[in-house]
Amino acid sequence: MNRSSVAIIFAVIYSAIAGVYFANTSTKLQGIIFLLPPLLATVMGLYAAGTYKLSNIHGKSMAFLAAGMAFFFIGETLFFMYQYVFHKMPFPSVADVFYLLAYPLILAGLMIEVKMHKPRLSEFNRTTTTVMGGILVALVAVVTYFGIYKAYDPDATFLANWIATSYGIADLIIIVPAMYVLKLAFDFKGGKLFNSWIMIFFAMLFMLSGDILFASYSTQYSDSIWPYTLIDLCWVASYLLFGYSFFYTASVLRELRQKLVKPKH
Repeated sequence: MNRSSVAIIFAVIYSAIAGVYFANTSTKLQGIIFLLPPLLATVMGLYAAGTYKLSNIHGKSMAFLAAGMAFFFIGETLFFMYQYVFHKMPFPSVADVFYLLAYPLILAGLMIEVKMHKPRLSEFNRTTTTVMGGILVALVAVVTYFGIYKAYDPDATFLANWIATSYGIADLIIIVPAMYVLKLAFDFKGGKLFNSWIMIFFAMLFMLSGDILFASYSTQYSDSIWPYTLIDLCWVASYLLFGYSFFYTASVLRELRQKLVKPKH
């Protein structure tokens, strides 16, 4: 299946999920279909890692990213089970363990690529550097306030506060490599891998957006109050962008290999 066809399928999936959320007919149905995007991201990540092979440094990077997606999928599945099977919403729970473990896995995958390419932000022109610096400062300020300061509850237990603020800390850690991912994207500008890295960059932005909104409206979201359940659409976009970027990368690699082995006439 070519890249255009898969892109259309992913766009249709997002549109269908968004339609269900905006219709607001069944929160259980929303919970079920919400599991599809992280599952797709995991499968596509494994596909990309397998295409590169684990002996390849890119394969190792993709394997870590796929593992991060898998941990998110497990966390989402456990969250769904707590909410609709066991009918309780404990916090913290085992789901939080998998959510939080996903972040260092994603960080490891990104840092492998960053370390190999050694991008330097100083190579940007002054205007671009200023814009990126402004974005970085704004993201750090927003995440620090909503993800850490606002997430702290003086009436909650130490463990609950530690888990709640850990999400904000994880987001802060992810922000820096996000800037380097943007630099990687521009390093590949004009090439096919530009699209792959720019999708990963936006996937991370959607992930941060979902986390920030959740930290701001966690009570309303946990009580499944509309329109706060629409926060899920940020994570859906993130998972699907990660998933398609993995497929896109693997597809470009397979295409390149076919050209290299194609006999010359």
